[in-house]
Amino acid sequence: MSRARVSIIVYGVYLATAGAGLALIPNVLLTLARIPEDYCFWARLAGCLALVLAVKGIHNSTAENARFFRFDNFTRTFAATFMLVLVILGIAPKIILLLAAVDYGGAAWTELAIQADKRNPVRASVA
Repeated sequence: MSRARVSIIVYGVYLATAGAGLALIPNVLLTLARIPEDYCFWARLAGCLALVLAVKGIHNSTAENARFFRFDNFTRTFAATFMLVLVILGIAPKIILLLAAVDYGGAAWTELAIQADKRNPVRASVA
């Protein structure tokens, strides 16, 4: 399993956990983020979409396709930048910066893993 795939799977588990949490117990997470519970429907919808994207990402990682990994990085970086802009504009609370930081950090990890895999591919062990 490539280093890039491992990073995608870890990110997918994080995203699936957050998505399931938002879909199933949005009030708890909204309260922690100091977001009014009036947005419960939208939080559930966003959680469902995050869960779906996580499952797709984990599944697609089995192809070990560097183009997929780079596109995943692009979408994560875009989402993190969007969150950052929302905070700067005063639309989102500052705690959202934590989510953006996780997305930026995960994207950096994946990019470094892609580069490492290119220099020194992981060889499958034969049992």
